[in-house]
Amino acid sequence: MTDRLFVLVDYDNLGDFRKAKTLDAVVRHIESRIPNQFMDGISRVEVRLYGGWTTGRSLTRQAQVLGAEIQANFPATTQRLDPTGKLVTRILTVAFARSGLFLPSEDLADTFMSGRSVRNVQVNQSGWRTCASPQRCQLAPIESFLRDGQCDFGSCGVTTRDLLRRNEQKQVDTLLVADMAELALRQGTKKVAVVSSDADMWPGVLLCLTAGASVCQIHTSPGGITKPVLMSNLSRLGAAYNQTSV
Repeated sequence: MTDRLFVLVDYDNLGDFRKAKTLDAVVRHIESRIPNQFMDGISRVEVRLYGGWTTGRSLTRQAQVLGAEIQANFPATTQRLDPTGKLVTRILTVAFARSGLFLPSEDLADTFMSGRSVRNVQVNQSGWRTCASPQRCQLAPIESFLRDGQCDFGSCGVTTRDLLRRNEQKQVDTLLVADMAELALRQGTKKVAVVSSDADMWPGVLLCLTAGASVCQIHTSPGGITKPVLMSNLSRLGAAYNQTSV
């Protein structure tokens, strides 16, 4: 065996699966879910974690914690039986995707933005149908607050931008797809594994397949599958596409 397999992990998309688990346990489980036939000829599994790792050019708290786990536990080895019953040992590495495989010397800055204003929030009118007392519901003012973007009580100047905030990742999905393109188009990689259920990376899957690479997608919820409407894009490429789930 001489080849390496890149496993591109949309870390936040793992959601509930990664809760209360060590990074070592998460990574080893992901590796175990890649089908044996896809691992044929692979001697090294390189896991790249995609996420909002930097504020400015400083590591976020989450990145610091995970970084300590990476340093303590990797590189490591993993073992499993191949289809012939032979025990195969492979090298397992983990790294942050802080830069693109296409430009590894340039780390991306500001991939995590905290306290971003929430925009375009709408109220689903059908949600009121189960309300016990629509006329006296204390949630009713929320509808006008979201619709108008500000409080309608007297001269109150509070706006939705003042109150509604969320954390946001930037550049992460596009970096993952860009790395898929780099692997398939410029490095000539024949196999790529992607850990995500986010439809935003689906064009990257199609690109890899049209470039002649096989793709293994690992969905981030147990029993997850690719939506049939997306699968309809595969046509003749379906034989090179594998999917499983955590």
